[in-house]
Amino acid sequence: MWRTLLLVGLAGCEGLSLPDGTDILPAGQWEVSSYPCVGSRTDAMLFEESEGGLSGFVGCGSVQEGQGLFHTGNGGLTWTEVQGFEEVRVSSLSREANGTLLVAGVGPGTRVWRYDGAATPLYSPPDRPAFWQTFHVGTFRMDSTGRAIAESLTGTSAVYWPDGMDAPLVNGDGWFGGGDDGDEQILDLEVHQDRFIGVGARISQPHYFFREPASGMGDALSMEVVTLSARTGEMWDVAVDDDGALIAAGVDQVESAAILYTADSIDQDDWDELDVRDVIGASADATRFYGACRDGNRIAAVGDYSRTTDALLLMSTDGVTFQSVAMPSGAGTLTRCQFVGDTLVVTGANGLVARLGL
Repeated sequence: MWRTLLLVGLAGCEGLSLPDGTDILPAGQWEVSSYPCVGSRTDAMLFEESEGGLSGFVGCGSVQEGQGLFHTGNGGLTWTEVQGFEEVRVSSLSREANGTLLVAGVGPGTRVWRYDGAATPLYSPPDRPAFWQTFHVGTFRMDSTGRAIAESLTGTSAVYWPDGMDAPLVNGDGWFGGGDDGDEQILDLEVHQDRFIGVGARISQPHYFFREPASGMGDALSMEVVTLSARTGEMWDVAVDDDGALIAAGVDQVESAAILYTADSIDQDDWDELDVRDVIGASADATRFYGACRDGNRIAAVGDYSRTTDALLLMSTDGVTFQSVAMPSGAGTLTRCQFVGDTLVVTGANGLVARLGL
């Protein structure tokens, strides 16, 4: 494991220069750096504006050498490894209502942690756990009242804390059955105004959007299942902005094409759909979206061309018209994105972190 973390150039991007200590990028300019993760994806990222510049955390817990949580305070110019997570495979990052960092994945004896300068276990399976209590957490989200959901990275299991993390958890498998197949898999979760939402579907299932009923869930994990289209394949990511506008992204496995959906509110049943081929034209290579982000009319979806693993980035600045955005040479698979002020941050394979000035 690497413990001395300095900025290293991404292979194929040597021609790019880095600014001298500034986090302000001119519109249209890319800045590329990397953190130490050798593998096909970045699983979790959380970037924020801070007094010292753009700060962020990243983790890549699903890849072979994916242990550790990494932090930058200068937009990615340099990285440090966060103590307490050296043996943790991080797959989820979010904030508690009070601002405390929430980290989830899988580590020795623990699945969810709080981090406020020190790592504190928040959920550890019992000594003799049931199968649904031990999974590698794919996404963990908590609302402002302390209710929380964790979903399995690789299976259909989920757990729910209806009364906060200090109270008993509930086997969330009972919620499955609301869709056409009865075994829908959550692949990503978010929470907006104390309502949980998610997306999912396995390779042969329709594209699903999940939402907590407006009346709430009570003591059992129960979400409404909205079929976004008849396309089948994984829905990998969902994002919601402060006003409740959404984007969901995934792949149509039959057509081998990246697909995204947008909506103006959680309660909207009919979403606008975009096939990546409507923007880039016919492609001899299959395409996939793995991540999505939204801030008002600024919308982005990230993924790759399957055979070459070249980066794929679609973006809209008006909420309607999308265009393909060229990445710096050498950028491979993209898996996460986030709008932070006037910057788009994208992360992906082999520790890639790239910022685009807007």
